[in-house]
Amino acid sequence: MSLVQKLKSWLFARKMRQAQLANKTKHLSVNFDSAKTIGLIFEGTNLEQREQVLAFASQLKKEGKKVRMLAFMDNKVDNSGHAFKNFNRNDLDFSLCPKSDEAKNFIGTPLDLLINLSMKSIEPLAYVLASANARFRVGPYDPEANYYELMIDLSKGKKLSDYIKQVEVYLNKMQSTHEAAV
Repeated sequence: MSLVQKLKSWLFARKMRQAQLANKTKHLSVNFDSAKTIGLIFEGTNLEQREQVLAFASQLKKEGKKVRMLAFMDNKVDNSGHAFKNFNRNDLDFSLCPKSDEAKNFIGTPLDLLINLSMKSIEPLAYVLASANARFRVGPYDPEANYYELMIDLSKGKKLSDYIKQVEVYLNKMQSTHEAAV
């Protein structure tokens, strides 16, 4: 790892700690029934995964949920014209944290549930998760992530569709301890 990469990693870790300390959201358990606003974050570069996320969002909307989506596009091209808000490598600061208005607005929006639908750890999305004004955050198991209220561990080789099914199962079984954020 080069000196520049080490510096970026150190700065990212520092900003993550600051974001977590600054996040004053009261975190409580939330199930699908009581959630009114649901945020979905994902890596939007892969077309197949993007379509699965959009299908899941459509399902949630049919159930009467207000859904907000934010994708990280791992490129440096113009990604406007999608049905969801997104940011890319051009929208990151030196420490790999998002600086776009889309990401900042998403972070500041009160959410009952925030679900990470990225199957791999992506630093800009991790920053959004740690900073988000979400009462309950769900994501895939990551021993380094300390910002989730629920992590779902899937065996190797499982796909996004399997992960989404597991998220639905666990969130439907949970007991809610709060009223919706509205």
